[in-house]
Amino acid sequence: MLVVLAILGTVLAGLAGVFSSALHAEVDMNQRFQAQQHARFALGKLRRELHCARQTYVQPDGSAATIVSAVNANTAYCRSGQATWCALPVAGATVRYGLYRKAGATCDATGILMADYLTTSGVFQLAAAVAGSRGRVAVTLSVDLDSGDATRRYRLYDEITMRGSVRA
Repeated sequence: MLVVLAILGTVLAGLAGVFSSALHAEVDMNQRFQAQQHARFALGKLRRELHCARQTYVQPDGSAATIVSAVNANTAYCRSGQATWCALPVAGATVRYGLYRKAGATCDATGILMADYLTTSGVFQLAAAVAGSRGRVAVTLSVDLDSGDATRRYRLYDEITMRGSVRA
């Protein structure tokens, strides 16, 4: 009986380790998925606002950039008003940035956090102008829960045409 209990205890200890490892991997995967979903949602909302805006401009703000857009009229798809997007350091974190959206012409961390766990604040760049086309902004959202491990980084990139810009 003691031999059976010893063997059973050894097997159960091994199984507990496997289950603990699987649970940790599942939690990590779920957190990564949520961060990626928030980045995709934020990019979709930014794309919609830039397409709706009658006026859009990208202004340099130190090492990063800020996007300011203004929508003139309410429609089913667009809401009127001015909104500003910026990437700022998240409070209490060393190498972690958040993408914020705030109503008005200025942006700070009191705005709505649209995407978290960004690895850089430089998410907006003006795309190269093509003759006869409107201005475009390149958006790069690099998401990673562990900034020390670049192999698990998720990169989301898009070039968005700014409807309210003048043709080149």
